[in-house]
Amino acid sequence: MLNFYFHESFSLDELRHIYLVLSDCGLKYSKVPRHDYGYFNFSFDDNYTSWLELGKLEFGVTMYLNTIPFEDEAKTELYLKRINKPSTTSIISDKEGIQYLIDSGHLFGFHTHSHINISQTEKSQLSKEISLNRLYFDRIGITEPLNQLAIPYGMLKYVQEDQITDLLKEFD
Repeated sequence: MLNFYFHESFSLDELRHIYLVLSDCGLKYSKVPRHDYGYFNFSFDDNYTSWLELGKLEFGVTMYLNTIPFEDEAKTELYLKRINKPSTTSIISDKEGIQYLIDSGHLFGFHTHSHINISQTEKSQLSKEISLNRLYFDRIGITEPLNQLAIPYGMLKYVQEDQITDLLKEFD
């Protein structure tokens, strides 16, 4: 499985081009990340408003969503600082945007509630982050999320070995 991982900067034409090239190489597209050989996937993290452009695609993608921006503006500003973005960064924080993406065929997975550094988080706090992420998914209308977690910051150095063991018990 090849997974192409994006944040906010992408071009629909580039995504379509990558899709066609990989399809021409004999790979099959799966909007659900898989462990099988011969597939590829596109995924996106961190709630950027640019995701709304993905509604124009002919194929679905996987989006890993933080849910703290759905609480209030003050918490959204803290979230943006955590992901090293200016407070003017436009992110999705409304049910309508999420519903549009669901209606467009896209899937959602978990990314923690507030984009924490998991390696610096106690077990009880990590459990709370995941519970809040699940709770807000339900509140904003994501009733059938993928049972997958994308580690915030996306690197092994941001998660400890014992945490991986615990997370594998809860996620696919």
